[in-house]
Amino acid sequence: MSFLRLSFLLLVLANLLMYAWGQGYWGGGEDGREPQRLDEQKAAELLRIVPSGDGAETASTLSAVAPAAALSVTAAAPATVADAGKPAALVAPPPTVASCRLLSGFKLADARQWVAANGAKMADLKFSVVPGEAPASYDVLISALPGKEGAEAKLKEVKALGVTTPVRTVPDGPEKFALVFATLPSETEARSLLQELMGKGVKTARVVARIPPTAPAQVEVRAADGGKVKDLKELLAGRSDIHSGDCLPR
Repeated sequence: MSFLRLSFLLLVLANLLMYAWGQGYWGGGEDGREPQRLDEQKAAELLRIVPSGDGAETASTLSAVAPAAALSVTAAAPATVADAGKPAALVAPPPTVASCRLLSGFKLADARQWVAANGAKMADLKFSVVPGEAPASYDVLISALPGKEGAEAKLKEVKALGVTTPVRTVPDGPEKFALVFATLPSETEARSLLQELMGKGVKTARVVARIPPTAPAQVEVRAADGGKVKDLKELLAGRSDIHSGDCLPR
């Protein structure tokens, strides 16, 4: 009897151990439990529990849900390998507009004369002379005055303001009858003298960079309204030494 009792107790103990292991109390039986099975379900939101006998309703429910599921899967499908090799649609660049023309081949004095002669003819264009060399010196001056009498009157006004700097009058050229206070080698020195003169009340003086008239120069031609520059062949007639091209980006 003692042997049978011992065998019975061992069987009961073994069953208890198996039950505890199967319930996952020791961490080894999670694979068969219901929470994990629910997590592993595919498209669980498509499941519908209906009473038995409602076969028609079940069929209609599945037929309504299935296309929606198929549509969502199709929309989320990644691009195929064949699609990956197709080039993206090419976007045509906007057409370029010649809003500025650069004329090269001038000497500085020639460029200024050419602009003076043609600027009045083409009021819809803006001309700018671009020297090709750095300034050799800087003048601090009051621009050309109307005649000798005007220059002498302005000189008296300047002296009355307490300016003791020697002032000379330009006898000829584009700056004829201008009053020059000094010719300096650097722009910094010229700006310093200009500030001193303005502090004494000389408001019309300015700094002018001096470049040799034989220095190379270019002329920028732009449309006054920012549009396209018209053909310049007529303006450049007889000037085979002048070359036209696009302006450099600023």
